Amino acid sequence: MKRIRSFLLLVLSAAFMACGVSAWAQSGSSRIQGTVHDSSGAIVPGAKVTITDTGKGTVTSLVTNSAGIYTTPALSFGNYKVAVDFKGFNPWEGTLLLRAGQTSVVDVTLTIAGVNEQVTVAGDVTPLVNTTNQTVGNTLDRQRIADLPENGRSVTNLVGITTPGVNGGYVNGMNTAAFEYIQDGAVLANEDFGGANYKMPDPDSIQEVKVETSNSSAKFNRPASAILTTKAGTNAFHGSVFETNRNNSFGIARQRQDPVGVKAPKLIRNEFGASLGGPIWIPHLYNGRDKSFFFVAYEGLELRNQTTKTYSVPTDAMRGGDFSALTNSSSQALTLYDPLTTASSTACAEPTGVIDTNLYCRQAFPNNKIPTSRLSPLAQKIFAIMPHATLPNVNPSVAANWYGPAPNNDSERTLTVRLDQHFNETNNGYFRFTHGYSQPYAWLSNNYGPPATDGSANLQYTPTYTDSGAFSFNHIFSPTFFSETVLSQDYESDLVEGGLHSNVDYSDQFGLPNPLGMPGFPVVAYPGFLPYGFGPGGVRKNSQEITNLDENLTLIRGRHTLQFGGRYRHDRIWILPDANPPATNVSFSSALATGMYNPASGSSLSKYSTSGHSAADFFLGYASSYSVVQNPQWYHFRGQEIAGYFQDDFKVTPKLTLNLGIRWEIHPAFHEHDGLFGGYDFKTGAIVTGQSLDALYKLGRTNPGIINALEATGVSFETAQQAGLPPSLVYGNYHDIAPRFGAAYQMISGNRPTVLRGGYGTYVYAPPVRNFYAETRANPPFTATYPLSYTDTTQDGSVNYLLRTVPTVVAGQNSSNIINTSSPKAFPLGSTGVSSLDPHYPSTFVNQWNFTIEQGLPQSIVFRASYIGVHGTNLEQYWDFDTAPGTYVWYVRTNSPTPTGPQAPVAMNQYPNLPYGFIEQQRKTGYSNDNSIQLELQRLHKNGYGFQVFYVLSNAFREGGNGWRDSYYENQSVFAPGAVPSDVNASNRYQNYFRDTVAAPQHQIRWNWLMELPFGRGKKFLGSSNRFVDELVGGWQLSSTGSLASQFWQPTTSLYQPTTMHLYKKHKISDCRSGTCKPGYLWYNGYIRADLVNQSNGVEGVPAGYTPYNTPFFPTPAGGSVACTGPNTPQGCDPYHVYRETNDVFFGGTPPPGAPIVYGPLNNGKSVTISYAPGINPLLHRYQLGPFNWTMDASVFKSFKITERTALQLNADFFNVLNEPGLNNPDTTIGIVDSTLSHNAPRQMQLTARFQF
Repeated sequence: MKRIRSFLLLVLSAAFMACGVSAWAQSGSSRIQGTVHDSSGAIVPGAKVTITDTGKGTVTSLVTNSAGIYTTPALSFGNYKVAVDFKGFNPWEGTLLLRAGQTSVVDVTLTIAGVNEQVTVAGDVTPLVNTTNQTVGNTLDRQRIADLPENGRSVTNLVGITTPGVNGGYVNGMNTAAFEYIQDGAVLANEDFGGANYKMPDPDSIQEVKVETSNSSAKFNRPASAILTTKAGTNAFHGSVFETNRNNSFGIARQRQDPVGVKAPKLIRNEFGASLGGPIWIPHLYNGRDKSFFFVAYEGLELRNQTTKTYSVPTDAMRGGDFSALTNSSSQALTLYDPLTTASSTACAEPTGVIDTNLYCRQAFPNNKIPTSRLSPLAQKIFAIMPHATLPNVNPSVAANWYGPAPNNDSERTLTVRLDQHFNETNNGYFRFTHGYSQPYAWLSNNYGPPATDGSANLQYTPTYTDSGAFSFNHIFSPTFFSETVLSQDYESDLVEGGLHSNVDYSDQFGLPNPLGMPGFPVVAYPGFLPYGFGPGGVRKNSQEITNLDENLTLIRGRHTLQFGGRYRHDRIWILPDANPPATNVSFSSALATGMYNPASGSSLSKYSTSGHSAADFFLGYASSYSVVQNPQWYHFRGQEIAGYFQDDFKVTPKLTLNLGIRWEIHPAFHEHDGLFGGYDFKTGAIVTGQSLDALYKLGRTNPGIINALEATGVSFETAQQAGLPPSLVYGNYHDIAPRFGAAYQMISGNRPTVLRGGYGTYVYAPPVRNFYAETRANPPFTATYPLSYTDTTQDGSVNYLLRTVPTVVAGQNSSNIINTSSPKAFPLGSTGVSSLDPHYPSTFVNQWNFTIEQGLPQSIVFRASYIGVHGTNLEQYWDFDTAPGTYVWYVRTNSPTPTGPQAPVAMNQYPNLPYGFIEQQRKTGYSNDNSIQLELQRLHKNGYGFQVFYVLSNAFREGGNGWRDSYYENQSVFAPGAVPSDVNASNRYQNYFRDTVAAPQHQIRWNWLMELPFGRGKKFLGSSNRFVDELVGGWQLSSTGSLASQFWQPTTSLYQPTTMHLYKKHKISDCRSGTCKPGYLWYNGYIRADLVNQSNGVEGVPAGYTPYNTPFFPTPAGGSVACTGPNTPQGCDPYHVYRETNDVFFGGTPPPGAPIVYGPLNNGKSVTISYAPGINPLLHRYQLGPFNWTMDASVFKSFKITERTALQLNADFFNVLNEPGLNNPDTTIGIVDSTLSHNAPRQMQLTARFQF
């Protein structure tokens, strides 16, 4: 109720301002304009033009100006009659369907009246071709919203299906924040992530959607917009009640990954709703016909769904300590060593088969079997909630050995109310309010493992609540001067909670450290084959409120239609940042506890590559690291946008129109209520806080203990004022100028015009708030991470302590108190990083241009061809300034061993005298490019059928624009010499400019169509049938949507020495590497071990002449490789077995024959063996086209007439009607496409009954 009261106050304010203020908004309003000529072509000034809304009965009267031009004020969508009258000429009449956000051009030719005046009836004059401006876009009409098969009843999905260049939330390769949805003037945006609201309006409440994807006029602030227009009431009452159902008991097919012989996964989906619209009529009190109208719609969803997921989990034998079948992903056998036997030995049995001196020798577990008495308490408890392998014969290191259901449940409700009022011929307006919520409960993501059997982990509950409203008032000052005012507000709140029991202290139950006493499930990472293992995901909360006041005036002067106005936008955002990582974290990623130290690794202190595994470390409870995190609290952000614009649509000649515009936007710096911004002063080396430390203490944002512990490592702090920065640490942008210009030229006029259109424009938008603040909010002292690592140098000044000692901490047994947050040494040197923003933080700009030709064709068909270019600048990108190089790069650049001792954690950094683990700054140096060709053929639904088909060829590339997720610029020092260009800009491009495979597929074809079948009374077939036959065969309609799209894949960047790539594509093979043979395709000549080529335990069907595209430095030979170990050395064993499948390089020593990279010893005379890692792989940005996939949905439906005004419509929808499974991309290393997995969802059938009146 508080949200509703707040919005009503805004509405009352707008009503007051509307009395004297004129405004304009992207509200979906439309207009009709044209020029009146006589039969000789001369203009006719002073002609009377009458526009009548045939549904509402409202009338707009105009008079053509001195140039013979008329233009209406803002009109709502609907059917209109246009009448033109001038003394001495025959009256003229025409009808048209005015679509949302459309400017319909209706030019009129009057004929001289004879003795008996006759009305010229032009019939349907709805324009099919855009003859007035440079904008490229599309309109999703009501018929397609209602009748196309909707998989999920989503407006956003329908927009993608029907609009060229739209791919999910992306348009023409741009960031999602560049594309805004607007409902009746209210912006429906998710400010945190970018893109649309999580909970969008239901399709039943939407009349039309106008989408503009290129070169919008100056009144638009974004480079792409989707304008949703809500349904409105008319003089006739109309409404509907519907129920939709999907169920796994009928009409559903299997996916390839669904187990054979098992019923399809659970699916129960019910959608239901009702709507009603008409005149506001209160018996004996008020009759609102022709002036007052209402519309209300309600919709609900109940979804209980499961999908089949696949993962690798420890086998039952491994759960019991039997790792005798353990291999790596290349099917190499791994040996596990007992860390409790760690000791120096002069007669150590190395994995190479050599008896040699080893400072940290270990004894192997006999036959890789660990006694069950050594099972750690943590592993015991995690195994209790970890699903068992369902494919016991599959090697989990090579392929997934578990399949099972993952939930995807949801409950949603949406209520929309719209009121329209026609006060008189010069004043009208509307009010619309929408409330909605969704309550999804679903499986977490591919990064985590399968859902815990008790629902405690790897599941998320993500409720969302939305309130959106808009108030519009239109006023006509004169036939050539009018205005529109829109005040709107959108509120959205979303919450992410992990698991079913987020308030339970699982860390305490598991015996893990949790000194902060935070509830929830910890992250248990790498418990064998699962990267993130088990956890809650990124728990967070977010609320936002977007308030807009839009103003516009329209003035017609001669051949100029002038539009000018402005906007004030105020954003309020409340964010409780992701608790990611959560309060407690434990990781087993290193596999050091069961590994064996390799003396040849020198100061890098590495293990043999064929020793150790994280699953065994987890079994024993010897973690690589623990951490406790104090996550940040609420942030209260405020943002503003102040804009003004001017647009001149100048009709130079009857055939040529120029569109000239300019927009000026002011974006003050983002504001946080308590000044909780963090940064870094490069001059002093201090962490910058918006407020003083004393102020932060009072706000409870940090405490002296954290500050003292940080200062003990050398960290210093200063305020924004001391750093010479504004409170927000960045400066505002007050001069964002965005020019727009374009032209439309009718080469051929008439019923089938040919029009050339084109234009150029500059647009401004802000990145998602998350991209802006996500890294700096993690700065100390707002967050504090208390780490305990057994892999870095914090234990004894050297790395990989866990590999060299007898571990004393067993997870869940004696691990609960190992982290002391009050210790003055709580933060080891280098454990703290710092992020900042470039104080000069310009707005993101997009430059767009297009060249378009449109051609009208017979049968009301329109063909359009467009070239569209997009160049984005000032995209956000992080620059690293203090990153340590990898060990290999360190050796190559310094010829020195890696540092040891107290300063070791930062000694390899670029600034070893500073206490930070990293220093980074976000700069607006990124950019993007997209060049696309769009070909479209469309026929609006008329005379029983309509269709649309389009092809888009897109090449999207970018550098930056995705926050912290990619495109980091790294200094030369982190790469091997010559690995990247020496020029900074060239190096940045080489590192980070890549094809954007998410924003746009390179090739895409989409189609949709509606058709009334030609059977039954009055139709081509059975046209004279009786009523009974007509009821059976007549009135049936079909509709369909479909798409075909390409996808990209990249060859692995873990191998080097590329040769020639051979694309076999659908070359059939049988992949038996996991122990169970699976059919597939060898798509390209990826790396298959030579001893597995055409072998029964490898890959059968490999083509003759196969040579791998790239390989490890030491590939396994065709005869296989057996280690020379054990009491009896195997005959024919491989003395270089330990190097097989590695990219080892050698600094001194005696390298094996054929070693591709050999250096001299380090400057201390020591020989070292280490994996080749130059910091970047030349294949980093190589993209190849993968399998093309297509799918098609279809509907069959009929409306059964009950009375003259009532009917029952029955629909049967079939999603992926032909059950086309599709193909995933190939495995990037081996090159195999697994044909036992589906790319597309299986066929599903949906039934709908809709009562309409």
